[in-house]
Amino acid sequence: MHCKNQTQPDIEEAVLKDNSKFIDLQWRQEKSTDISDVNFAYFYLGPGTVNAYGYSTRLSQCQVLKIYDRDLNLNSEKFFNLGEGPGDVGGAATFFTTGNYTYAADHQQRRVNIFDKDLKFVKFVKTPGAFFSPDFINDGKLFIATRYEELKPGIVSYHINLISFPNFETKKLITLGPIKRFDKNRKLIIGAIPQFHYFHRDGKIYFINMETYQIAMFDLSGKPVKRVRVEVEKIPVPSDLRMTWLKEQVDSRILNRVSLVDFVQPASWMIPLGKGFVVIRRNSYSTSCAGLADADYFDYDLHLLGKVKFPCFYPIYLFSSAYLPRSFAYTNGYVYLITQDLKETDEDINLEKWKVVE
Repeated sequence: MHCKNQTQPDIEEAVLKDNSKFIDLQWRQEKSTDISDVNFAYFYLGPGTVNAYGYSTRLSQCQVLKIYDRDLNLNSEKFFNLGEGPGDVGGAATFFTTGNYTYAADHQQRRVNIFDKDLKFVKFVKTPGAFFSPDFINDGKLFIATRYEELKPGIVSYHINLISFPNFETKKLITLGPIKRFDKNRKLIIGAIPQFHYFHRDGKIYFINMETYQIAMFDLSGKPVKRVRVEVEKIPVPSDLRMTWLKEQVDSRILNRVSLVDFVQPASWMIPLGKGFVVIRRNSYSTSCAGLADADYFDYDLHLLGKVKFPCFYPIYLFSSAYLPRSFAYTNGYVYLITQDLKETDEDINLEKWKVVE
C-alpha cells in the first residue's frame, strides 16, 4: 500500500523477541478534572504545574492555557488570541516551559513566541521553516521537531531533526519515506504515514517507528547510539471492521475518498517512567478506550523486560497523522494523562492523575 524505504541510522540493529513475562506495575487513580472547555486538549509539565492548553470553547478565536498544581487544582488561566500580532499564536501552537521562559512554537506562522515566567510576551523568533511536534530540551537550547517534504504529488518524506535554538542549525536524525499516500483508486490511505513518537531523557533521544516497531537512541549531538526492533505478529485489518474503524477515524463527509491500511501498526506511544519506559501495544483501530491497555516495558538501554498494563487514553488507537500531541507525562511516581470520550457529542475531556509503583 505504501513504500517501505524508511531509513534508520546506520548502526547494527538488534532484533528482540516478544517478551511475555508480566511485570506488575501498580496503578491507582488519584484525581480526574474536567477540562471540556479546552477543545483538542494537550498538556505539558511546568515547574510544579500541569498545564493544559488548546482551543477555548468559551472564547472564540482563542487558545487557552490552564495552569494547575500537581494535585490538579486550577491556579490560573491565560487566553491567547489566534493571530499574527505580538503574543498572538497560530492555531497549532505548542507550549513548553524551560528555565524561566515559556515558548509557544507556532509552525503555521513559522515563529517561536517567548513569554516570561508570568506569561508576559517578551519577543518572537522567526523560524526558517515549519517545524511540527517540537520538543524543547537542554534548557531551551535544543529541540527535536518534524518536517516533511512533498517529493511529488502524493509522495512525501518525513524528517525528524535535532535543531539548535535560536540559531536553527539542523541535524537530521531519521527519515521516513518516500511514502505513497494514495492507493490505485486515488483514495487517501488513512494510516499510510507511519506514526512515530520521540522523547528525551538524561542526554539521550528516543525515537519509535510504530509501524515497524523500531526504536532508536541518539545522543544530543545527533549521533546514533543503539537501535532495536521487536519481532511482532502482524494483525490484519478485518474486512468486517474496516468501515467501522474508518468511520471512527475520519469525518463522514470524506468516507468515499479514503481507504485504510491492511495491517494494524503494532506499537503506539512511548511513555517514560522512572526506571524504564513503556510502549503501548496497538491491536485495533477502534477508538474506544477504557481501563488498562497492554504495553511493553523497556529499560533505558533498550532491553525489553516484559509486559505491563497502562491506563488507557484516547489517542492510543487513533490515527493522528504523524504529529502526536502530548497527552501524557510522568514525574516523581505519578502519570498525568488526558482522556476523551470521542463517542460523546460534547466530547467529555478529563485531565487525570495516576500513582504508579514500578
